[in-house]
Amino acid sequence: MPYRYWTLLVSLLLMVSGCQQRSLNDGPTTIDTGETVPVEECPVPDSSTVPLRINELMIENQSTIPTQDNDYLPWIELYNTGSEDFDLGGVTLSDELGNPDKWQFPCDLENSLIPPGGFRVLFFEGTDGDPDNDRIDFNLPLTDFTLVLNGSVDLFAVNPDALGPDEVIGLFPDGEGDPANLQLPTPGEPNADKELPPMFVRGDLDLNEVVNQEDLNLLQQHFDGAPIFTLCPDRLDVDDNGLISVSDLLFLAKFLDGIVEMPMPYPNAGLDPTADSMSCEGP
Repeated sequence: MPYRYWTLLVSLLLMVSGCQQRSLNDGPTTIDTGETVPVEECPVPDSSTVPLRINELMIENQSTIPTQDNDYLPWIELYNTGSEDFDLGGVTLSDELGNPDKWQFPCDLENSLIPPGGFRVLFFEGTDGDPDNDRIDFNLPLTDFTLVLNGSVDLFAVNPDALGPDEVIGLFPDGEGDPANLQLPTPGEPNADKELPPMFVRGDLDLNEVVNQEDLNLLQQHFDGAPIFTLCPDRLDVDDNGLISVSDLLFLAKFLDGIVEMPMPYPNAGLDPTADSMSCEGP
């Protein structure tokens, strides 16, 4: 066989041997199709890495805290329970269990860090939202709802009917327990203690533990056809005779004029102190 044929044959054998060796050691050859796998620009953080809790909520913000544009909007306070700064980028918030990604904090948000033990107040704007100015782009429902933080990190149940103007629901102490009515709003600061049921004070119809002209006005309205609904009707029995009648209205007017004294234990607050048949099961 001519020399050049031997040379070609040896070269061919070496090529086949090299391919076989490469396939055994290196595995299958990757084929470049020219396509790239898309990378999510702002992924939702893993729930196990999010140390946040919904700490406080106000629905009727009439005078408590304004936005940077001096608007009074419903607001929420987030609290960092962790020991390190936490970046809000990618975190989601919603008022719908079936749509947990209703709002997402952008990953390029300025001032996105919440320090350990720190707070972040955000407003519900209901239009386009403005994360740089702490505005969220949805409104809160008027009926019972649940706020959902980052899919499942925190669920915060809310009954709007239980909150009046400038009243709040939140956690006490911060980041612990279940939502409850608090004594006063504290946006961006540690929460106040839970709201205590009003104590019994005879003649205290507006439940502020003080008997004054406002209570007389309410009692007058009661007899004029705007009845006061209460679990403790004994509050209206101002003269403590076991009946609620116009005589209580006259007695309260005389008390405010300094003519008569309120039956004991006034002015001390307490549980229903009377021995009559009226119940006193609540406010």
